[in-house]
Amino acid sequence: MKWIPTFLCFLAFSTGILGQETLLPLQSNQVLQDRYSLSITSAPSFSGEIADVRFLNGCENIDLETFSDGQDVFCTSEIPRKICISTQAFPQIDSIACGNCDELVDGSATILSGEFCIEYTPIDISELSFNDTLAILVCDDNANCEEVLFPLIIRRENITVMTPESVIPIETTLELCSPVSLLPGEIYSYNLAFCEGDNLGSLGEADSCFQFTSTRFAGLTAACLIATDEWCISDTFRFPIRVVGDTLPLPIFEDFSYAGPYPDPSLWLDDQVFINNSLAFQPPSIGVATFDGIDEKGTPYVGGFGISDKLTSNYLDLSGLNADNVYLSFYAAPKGLGFAPGPTDSLILEFKDQSGDWVKVWTDVVDQSYSLIDQVPFEDISTVHINQPGFLFSGFQFRFYNLSSNVGLNDLWHLDYVRINKDEIPTGRFSDIAFTQYPENLLSNYSALPWKQFDGHQSSELITGYSVSLRSFFEETQSIGNSSLSVEETTNAVTVLSGNTLLDAANIPPSEETIFDRPMPGFDLEGLFDPSDMDLKVDLSYTIEVGDENPAEFPAVEQNNSVITTTHFSDYLAYDDGTAELALKLEDTGQSLAIEFDINEPDSLQGFSVMFPRLGQPSSVGFRVRIHQSDLSSPAIFLSGEYETLFADALEEKLQGFTTYKLRNESGDPEALNLDPGNYFLVIEQIQPSIRILIGLDQNNIQYSDKQYFFLDDSWAGLDIPGSLLLRAILGAEEPIATNIGEQQQVSLKVFPNPSSGLLNIQVPLENFKATIYDLFGREVFTSNNNPLLDVSDLVPGTYYLEVGSQDYQMREIAIIQILR
Repeated sequence: MKWIPTFLCFLAFSTGILGQETLLPLQSNQVLQDRYSLSITSAPSFSGEIADVRFLNGCENIDLETFSDGQDVFCTSEIPRKICISTQAFPQIDSIACGNCDELVDGSATILSGEFCIEYTPIDISELSFNDTLAILVCDDNANCEEVLFPLIIRRENITVMTPESVIPIETTLELCSPVSLLPGEIYSYNLAFCEGDNLGSLGEADSCFQFTSTRFAGLTAACLIATDEWCISDTFRFPIRVVGDTLPLPIFEDFSYAGPYPDPSLWLDDQVFINNSLAFQPPSIGVATFDGIDEKGTPYVGGFGISDKLTSNYLDLSGLNADNVYLSFYAAPKGLGFAPGPTDSLILEFKDQSGDWVKVWTDVVDQSYSLIDQVPFEDISTVHINQPGFLFSGFQFRFYNLSSNVGLNDLWHLDYVRINKDEIPTGRFSDIAFTQYPENLLSNYSALPWKQFDGHQSSELITGYSVSLRSFFEETQSIGNSSLSVEETTNAVTVLSGNTLLDAANIPPSEETIFDRPMPGFDLEGLFDPSDMDLKVDLSYTIEVGDENPAEFPAVEQNNSVITTTHFSDYLAYDDGTAELALKLEDTGQSLAIEFDINEPDSLQGFSVMFPRLGQPSSVGFRVRIHQSDLSSPAIFLSGEYETLFADALEEKLQGFTTYKLRNESGDPEALNLDPGNYFLVIEQIQPSIRILIGLDQNNIQYSDKQYFFLDDSWAGLDIPGSLLLRAILGAEEPIATNIGEQQQVSLKVFPNPSSGLLNIQVPLENFKATIYDLFGREVFTSNNNPLLDVSDLVPGTYYLEVGSQDYQMREIAIIQILR
């Protein structure tokens, strides 16, 4: 599932009101922000326009208004230099004369009429000359003269040195060095930038040598290194670089049914679209590529309306193919669960011809208006005939891109099932059966629940049935082979249920999504775990086998044959999945939002977590919390003092985007609220007029909409907008680690070995710490308390976040780790 917890966009055309609730689109993507940080190295990079010369140590122009005797004058061969006497330095000046013009060796000097200036023209000098010193006689009206001497440093003109062309494979680092010994003096500055063609890579920090790291794009580029020495000679060293890569043969098949958040680098050359499972509605299969107004770094594009995300294919070999039988096909849809494109927004497809020009071959625009709660599914398959001779060559590419307002997670388009094949006219029929939805949460009433509230109440809290959503692309009804359903608690590696058949002899008709409802096999979680265990994760997995699929030709068809959903038993009670597609707005005194929850066993409410997206509002807005029992219209059983909104992105707590608060009484002191079994409401109330508070809304968990409430005009009502607020009640015997509003404790976290294939050592000068490992989507995959040695051998190889938190020091430290095998 997707996780997008930060900024929002607030524009007139991008907001909407349903009933009294205002919806806003998110303006950043924390998944992409965190994932992009993995690619940032410690060395700075250089880009942009090349400076003419970077002058240091007296290399600036010498046309000064004031000077002192002995001022060095730098001159370039055969270029006249104008040297003037300042009337500020010599207020009695009446005339000047040249004291040694006839004695100059490396040039000639002429007094300029009507000015107190002499023009010196040097002759051609191959390197440097210090032979001449210009003597200027500065005289007053009584013919009293003072001699001022100017040592002349004559240097050769700057040169450009061409180096041989370097050939480098894609995604490779190459070190290049310049022959700076050609300059006569000590080097004082280097300036490095691209100077020809597309960048095709990044440049590292420069001295006489620098590193070029190629991207996945092939082509010819050039880097120019300007070295300036102590004599103001600035030579340019030009490095042509050719990036080469292999072409891919047909067929090409991509359905984006993998974790993301970036596209598969073997098929795509850029990372701007967002691979996710939560923003589209009824996609052809799990996983789509979403085009929006957010770049690969997770931040909005700038510059107003224009090109936003691009999805550029790898280089394909179409040489020798018949123009009658090569097609590109795909599925596309606007909006999904987010904000729809406007009338000027569009999704565009282009082909690159043999001359390197991009040719528009297809475009889609929204020709109708959608309400904010419309959930827009995918349309029928789109096909484009690749029939121009200029496209049938080795090195052909295609790309999709969208035009948008470039302000955030807005103007959405979704793409799925991109295929290119020969000898086939696309009809939307091919050999694949895919899951279209992930398994539901194992809990029937919540998305997450403390184990204490679950244990002993399995019959009322656990789902009694499950749904399987599949879509067949075969021509005819197709049966699936083996299928399985399994339940596993991953924290303690306990297999709860395995070997159960998911679907027995199921036949899947072509084209439409088919949903199978089945009773949940009997299994028992009660008594398996310690009730005091605060972090349990239970996976529900579905897997199918389809015998007539062709993974040898289309390996991707097997990617969509298995799905998994994790249910958390932690210290919090929640309805959301940890992600926000939209946000709700409170903007006046007294407006409130609430969630309803039930307590099964006596417990203590210790605090709450909430996702506050940011929208240019002040760094803090006042609110308070109330707890009601049984009825929202009844008097509150707890009333807090004033809290301030804190934004996780500004406080280094980025993994889940939630801000955590301890429960505090009206005096501001921490105070847990003991709760007996019963029905309760957690309320957030706006207490400042005309300043908005934003709370994230998850639109994938709409089954809990009846537990969400909005207060306005002296009455409570259910939300008109389907979804779940990202607002969580924290229960248990321990106080939560609250988001720190003061200066955070600076603690050095060391992790080794990193990468690791088994054991991971944590070195942190703290006691009572908790270590949690998250995958790139912010999902917990491992946790341990007060253990400096972590066994990560069960984790799937890949990149993870390690978070170490200490209640004693109110701190969190985050490290990026790699798991190998």
